[in-house]
Amino acid sequence: MDDTEEGSITKLISQDGSIITYNFDQANLYNLTPNDFTNNLIPISNANIAWKIANAPTNVYQAHWIVKNVVGFYHSIGIDYEKINVGANCSNILAESERPNAAALNGSDLKEGFVVIGESNGSTLAEFDIIGHELGHIFLHEFLDYDEAGNASLQEGIADMLGVFIEMQQNNGVVDWDIGEDVPNIIRNLENPEFNCYDDVENLNFIYSHKRSTPLGHWFFIASTNGTPNIGILKTLDIVLEALNHIGRDSDYEELMEATLTIVEENFGRCSEEFAAINNAWETICVETGFGILNTHPCDYSISGPTWVCEENDYAKFCIQGGFPNAHYRWTIIGKKSTEYKSLCGMQGNSQEGCNCLTLIDFPKYPYYPQYITIKVYSPTVGSNFIVKKKVKLVDCNNDDPTCDEYYNLQVPPNENTINQFKNERSTLRRESVSPKQPIHDIIIYNLYGDIISRGLKSNQMNDINHLRNGIYIIIEIDEHGNLISLKKQAIIK
Repeated sequence: MDDTEEGSITKLISQDGSIITYNFDQANLYNLTPNDFTNNLIPISNANIAWKIANAPTNVYQAHWIVKNVVGFYHSIGIDYEKINVGANCSNILAESERPNAAALNGSDLKEGFVVIGESNGSTLAEFDIIGHELGHIFLHEFLDYDEAGNASLQEGIADMLGVFIEMQQNNGVVDWDIGEDVPNIIRNLENPEFNCYDDVENLNFIYSHKRSTPLGHWFFIASTNGTPNIGILKTLDIVLEALNHIGRDSDYEELMEATLTIVEENFGRCSEEFAAINNAWETICVETGFGILNTHPCDYSISGPTWVCEENDYAKFCIQGGFPNAHYRWTIIGKKSTEYKSLCGMQGNSQEGCNCLTLIDFPKYPYYPQYITIKVYSPTVGSNFIVKKKVKLVDCNNDDPTCDEYYNLQVPPNENTINQFKNERSTLRRESVSPKQPIHDIIIYNLYGDIISRGLKSNQMNDINHLRNGIYIIIEIDEHGNLISLKKQAIIK
């Protein structure tokens, strides 16, 4: 026992004076204040004689020993208590009561904290997870008040996280998600809580702060070990403790959610597993983040669309597959004549800023085919580590243009006249092998901003267009297989 000798007596005070334990001899826990911690309640014994039950009940010694160890575990994560006054052997308060069986008293702080420890059906609450929880309140008083349903339930939820961590330290890394399982009638289970959705507890008032905190404890379980992905207890706890510096004293679930997401974005990035784990845990307990449930690697994306297109069609559509919700994208075309392409969302040189799809509606004309371009996508939202490229081949599908070899083997230097002559000759010699035109299955009308104005077959498509206000519209006809039949622009001027 870490005690102190003073002359011919030994006091239940640690040698460094940081832990002082008092025997309250079944005093009513609920009515105690720091003023009740008087020196005459500190157990004493004759020097050099072992502590006996005659000096104090065993639950007093247990409380002193456990608090000493718990303080050491807190020190390992940078939380240091200068002095803790331990009120042990208090009277029993039934578990069914909303009054506590153990508590950190108001007015406690890291310089001098006060905790009282009661019983349940004759068993002391001096257990590692419970003491970890109560000392957690002393630390949390530095950041949060305890006078409203919101800040009180945050304190209770985070104190449960700390209690789990403390018991894990004592058990050499083995995790127990129960709080108080060693005491009859005292238990909260973070893995399978009474309430796992914030919607179910949001409107509970202050006296039910413990119940209102249970979804938050479950959030910690999910983010730590049970989510997809999960990031472990220590990292999750570090994020929560850092988030305390970013919330106010009257905060509630939403403020803590925003603070934790800020921490992981700043320290790990929006594309990290840490961001996904913290975000997904909030979404799972019904606290909406605005991102929904994210994949393990939320920023990974690809470009859908063809790897080759007919140059005569003047149409190709490429879209983002996957990727971070609501991310901004910058599309770039790399290759010959890259600045001459046109898209529904508008090109600036060879780039399109914004839109989840690059819908090309006009291709430049090349002297020979095939030609190749590269579609590159960069997202400023997620950073340069997530640049994706797609190579696209432009093919002369109707076989009326020269190949590269034919182009450079023309007997005279290639120019517009020789190319046109070659195309006319090729058209004359080419055997007709074009499939019959497929019936129109769908008609889509876009404005120049890429917004769909109308979709579907109309009995009189032109009348439908003429009802639109002044502007330029893109009209695309598609067959039942999704292949382009025709693409044209239509100006409406009234």
